[in-house]
Amino acid sequence: MTNKIITMTIIGAVLVLTIISPNLVFATSNTAHGPQTITQTFFVSAQSATLPSFGGSGLVNTGINLVPTGSYTVTVTGDAIWATGDGAGGCSAASDASGSGTGIGAPDDSCGYVGPSTAGSDFLAPNLTAFSLVGQGGSGTFFQLGTSSTITGQSGPLTLGFNDNFYGDNTKGYSVTVSYTCYPGNGFGDTNHIHCGPPGQN
Repeated sequence: MTNKIITMTIIGAVLVLTIISPNLVFATSNTAHGPQTITQTFFVSAQSATLPSFGGSGLVNTGINLVPTGSYTVTVTGDAIWATGDGAGGCSAASDASGSGTGIGAPDDSCGYVGPSTAGSDFLAPNLTAFSLVGQGGSGTFFQLGTSSTITGQSGPLTLGFNDNFYGDNTKGYSVTVSYTCYPGNGFGDTNHIHCGPPGQN
């Protein structure tokens, strides 16, 4: 359809109306609002705790703002060492993001953790898996993560941490990759999508 310009004179003023091809409008709208996949990677130290008294460095703030209708894919590699030099013979113990692991170099097997097990009341996230990766949306309740997870139904800034009850002897940690699909927009009027700039950023 060819663009048309209609000119009308009303009481000495000129009113210009432009009729634009509907096909052109649709194509522009489709380009502006197409989805895009965002992928970000973070390092979560085994010393990532929430309270200074735990001897940790603090939760990792990802800068991702979770929305309840969103779906976020989380994949994790690496191991966290959560005990070093414990036991009569000295040993270290490590676990993956799901809380499964084993003792490392434990002559007396005093740290021969094979997990997973439930975290006690003195852990960062009680009743979740001990020595594993956990997440939090805003100031909400901690939720369980692992080597491969999907976050849904959560809201607020996403923070990540290692679920332990003492962090002073921890080393290493996890490489955490978070992926999600978002749509350009100002973030208003549509609760079905994760919005990401421009013109606004959720």
